[in-house]
Amino acid sequence: MRTGSNILDRNLRIIGGSPATIHQYPFAAAIDVHTSSSKHFCGGSLYTNQFILTAGQCVDGAILFTIYLGSANRSDPNIQTVAASDYILHPDYNPQTLDNDIGLIKLRMPVTFTDSIKSINYLALEPLLQAHKVRAIGWGQTSDENAQYSDVLQYVYVAPIKNDYCKEIYGSQITDNMVCVEGNYNEGACHGDTGSPLIDVYSIYYTVHVGIASFVSGNGCESTDPSGLSIVISVAQQKVNKIITMKTLSLYYLILYCFAFQESFAYAAISPRIIGGHIAHTGQFPFAAAIEVQTANSKFFCGGTLYTQQWVITAGQCVNGAILFTINLGSVSLTADDPTRLTVATSEYFLHPDFDPLTLDNDIGLIKLRMAIQYSDDIKPISSLALYPLSDGVYARALGWGQTSDNDSSLSDLLRYVFVTSLSNQECKLVYGNQITENMVCIEGNYNEGSCHGDTGSPLIEVFGQSVFVHVGIASFVSGNGCESTDPSGYTRTYPYVDWPATIIGDSSNHLAMFFYILILFFVSSSIQKELANGNVRIIGGHTAHISQVPFVAAINVEGSGYTWFCGGALYGSQWIITAGQCVNGAILFTIRLGSISLTEPDANRETLSTSTYFIHPEFDPETLENDIGLIKLRMPVTHTSYIKSINYLALNELWNNTHVYVMGWGQTSDDDGSLSDDLKMALVTTLPNEECKLTFGNQIKETMVCVDGQYNEGACHGDTGSPLILLHPRGITEHVGISSFVSFNGCETPEPSGYTRTYPYNDWINNITKSND
Repeated sequence: MRTGSNILDRNLRIIGGSPATIHQYPFAAAIDVHTSSSKHFCGGSLYTNQFILTAGQCVDGAILFTIYLGSANRSDPNIQTVAASDYILHPDYNPQTLDNDIGLIKLRMPVTFTDSIKSINYLALEPLLQAHKVRAIGWGQTSDENAQYSDVLQYVYVAPIKNDYCKEIYGSQITDNMVCVEGNYNEGACHGDTGSPLIDVYSIYYTVHVGIASFVSGNGCESTDPSGLSIVISVAQQKVNKIITMKTLSLYYLILYCFAFQESFAYAAISPRIIGGHIAHTGQFPFAAAIEVQTANSKFFCGGTLYTQQWVITAGQCVNGAILFTINLGSVSLTADDPTRLTVATSEYFLHPDFDPLTLDNDIGLIKLRMAIQYSDDIKPISSLALYPLSDGVYARALGWGQTSDNDSSLSDLLRYVFVTSLSNQECKLVYGNQITENMVCIEGNYNEGSCHGDTGSPLIEVFGQSVFVHVGIASFVSGNGCESTDPSGYTRTYPYVDWPATIIGDSSNHLAMFFYILILFFVSSSIQKELANGNVRIIGGHTAHISQVPFVAAINVEGSGYTWFCGGALYGSQWIITAGQCVNGAILFTIRLGSISLTEPDANRETLSTSTYFIHPEFDPETLENDIGLIKLRMPVTHTSYIKSINYLALNELWNNTHVYVMGWGQTSDDDGSLSDDLKMALVTTLPNEECKLTFGNQIKETMVCVDGQYNEGACHGDTGSPLILLHPRGITEHVGISSFVSFNGCETPEPSGYTRTYPYNDWINNITKSND
């Protein structure tokens, strides 16, 4: 905070205050802020179970926050300590004038409310009245002579004064976004109180956040000059709520397909490391491998991951110098008599050629089993290796049989798992220094969750739905300060090595890409409603597909009475194509190409078929595009090959909001080029709530429709109509969940969503038509 009587001064006082109890102010947060070159202290307020409201100057340039909740005494051994690195600074924050001095900190995982940890009840609902008594709180200095911050939270009664009077002290820097407060004598904020709230207390159950401590006079905290704060009123509340909502969608990966996020909300208050983590049940992580390693002069324990029927992925340090591995699969217990357990022995391994045992760079290895094992309900391989770099702030699960306490060196008999978040490497280097490379990642929970001795080699996984497991890291190292410290755990990133196993195994085929890492950046304009586009719709921002990924896809040339058009579709069974109703309406001939991603290049795998039989949904409305679904019947069944296969399933359930799905088609790839793409394109998108869809398309959106959008402007375009929307399951299993139907008239390259017909409401109609007309 700047100094001088007409200049704003950072860091701030609670002068002339009284000690508080945490039950008076259970939302109070004490914050240690780390930047790349300094460390300082701020206050804040718990706004929800995952956001802290504080000053903009408290988050500007920060790389790590250590936040203390649940006690008025910073020395309380029971105070809850959480770490975070994600923040949102007001876009108009001015570090010179401190205008718009407000920021939000996002905790890695939600905290659990208790009697001593609660959120503020409300942000200010109306402008702050002059002379209205309010309370300033904080842990800042209580005297100009003593630079030490108060160990105990202080509070004091103050009242707002007119901005005109405030300007007499601070000059024209005072804006309508600021307010000055003072007491009868010299009460107010001081250095260390920055970010702390100004609150209006109506009762013990009703607290209103009306300001954020921002600056004090350079004449000293004990002078009679007033303290300055940023005002928080109802308009600001709408902005804060919007930031939390939109940033949670766009900056925080759509809350991990909803599942991991929901589980993290239910996560117990403090469950340390894989130290007191959750006990896994049999079959929950069927890829988990317990490995006893023998070398020429030692024996130790590691974890690992079943990758195929004959290969286990683990850490390089787990295989380096080994002469024998005893591997247990199919059981969460190390010692119990478990009929699901399979114990195998082997001695063959492959260590990454660049593994460095001193720095633990490239800490990855492969163990080859002597014979291929048989899969079962309790023994299955990991769904996929990471096929996208692991972003900072991703929710994941760490698991293993390692120590559960620094005081007990024995392994856990039962497999445990815990929720954690990936940290930035910059933050990781604060603990481990420059030995952290781009091949490594640190993880941590809100408290001290992570891995411990005995977890080395165990996987870090992302979980989508109930059974999609993505391998994103390998447990590699922990801090010398102990597992129960708040220092993060270190992992080897999987993504840099995804091609290495294939070079060893001799199998160049990868699992079909699980691109679940793309974030959603959705721009909406609520003031304009658009009409639905009339037919034919983009794969914008996509990548070229391989026919082995999408062997069900169909390119359809449609001839009507005097005109032709192009559509996409999906092979269902061996004699039916699912497409849009508008693609079959009025058609007299279909020319259908299967088995190739190219429309024009010679391809021996392509099959070209003609037919004229179709079925359109009886309630199809060409004006509103409601019930936009049709079926084309081939004259004869096609023979399935490696390049021509049916979709595996029609939609198995209602399509949830915020589900990651694939769009595909040969439609336009640009608004400036009206030609079709010669190669099939596909892109990862997410499903939106119909309420959001209506912001673009209005009330024409029905429950039988769904909108999708990507991180930027990915979606369908003209020529993609009828093409399928696909939900991808492990092992390449495909689920048909939608049919491309419409786009916005504003253009395919706008960030506005694409419209699809949902498949699930029409499952019975599809099955009735196909079975009764075989």
